[in-house]
Amino acid sequence: MTRSRLIEEKHLTCVSATMAATIAGVNPYASPFQLWCRFEGTEPAQDENYAMRRGKFMESGICKEFTRATKLRVHRPRSTMDLWFETTEYGYPAGCLLDGWTMDSTGKAVVEVKTANPWKANEWLYEDDEDESANDKVPLVYFMQAQHQLAVTGWEHAYMPADVGGQFVWRLIKRDDGVIDLLTTRERNFWIDNVQGHEPPEVDAHRATADAINRRWARSTPDAVEVINDPEIIRLASEYKAQGETLNRMKATREGTGNQLKALVKDNEALIAGDFKISWKSHMKKQFDLEAFRTAHRALAEEFTVEKPQRPLRVTETKEK
Repeated sequence: MTRSRLIEEKHLTCVSATMAATIAGVNPYASPFQLWCRFEGTEPAQDENYAMRRGKFMESGICKEFTRATKLRVHRPRSTMDLWFETTEYGYPAGCLLDGWTMDSTGKAVVEVKTANPWKANEWLYEDDEDESANDKVPLVYFMQAQHQLAVTGWEHAYMPADVGGQFVWRLIKRDDGVIDLLTTRERNFWIDNVQGHEPPEVDAHRATADAINRRWARSTPDAVEVINDPEIIRLASEYKAQGETLNRMKATREGTGNQLKALVKDNEALIAGDFKISWKSHMKKQFDLEAFRTAHRALAEEFTVEKPQRPLRVTETKEK
């Protein structure tokens, strides 16, 4: 069994630290509904990619740099699950897998290693007008992960050494019992109501929720029509239809405003009015002429034509009002 598969199976026996931000609703890449689908077995686990392997490879060097900067020795795991911690203290199974641990004035402390791309630097690095003394600036996703780790271990401090676009930084996250109370309440509700109860969490507007729904129900059953005169479904259908009509009106209004601006810019590349710069610059764009290619190379075009399932959502009224 691969390392990533072993970790995934262990994580699905509890609420793990990597799920904390998702359940708290602050993860831009995952949603509670998508996470629930993972527990239900309808959402595939993320395969270990190059970025993940690269981050794992860099952990040792980042830990050594952390020790140089802080004089705190990092104890690293001897095997994949060596630093796995579990607790049921909060009324549900909670777990976390640590990258390492160290000792400071409070006792044992979590070490969670991160790597980040240069365009994420603003989430880690302090601006000139920011107070650096707390040394606790980390992305909110990782802050929630650290608070979960501190809840599970019972420790007071979590250190987060990181390579941010080639720049080394380290941050200290202190245990916040107020955050932990809120977080563990949400995690407990998710575990009991959604995981054990097999009831889906709220279906929200998150991109990850849309992706999970589209994967779970990728194909419709031909000619299958279900009749459910549920007031809530009727309300949702009415809202969706009305929202679409509003968007169409707004799009038409915006197109009209754009045409007025173009008529004012005329043949200039830009027009400046007050605090606004209105650009309408011409340029040449290269694009693939699919129809011409199909005409000239029909067999080759057919060879590379694939069918993908599509399920457009449409809401229409079945009766005339």
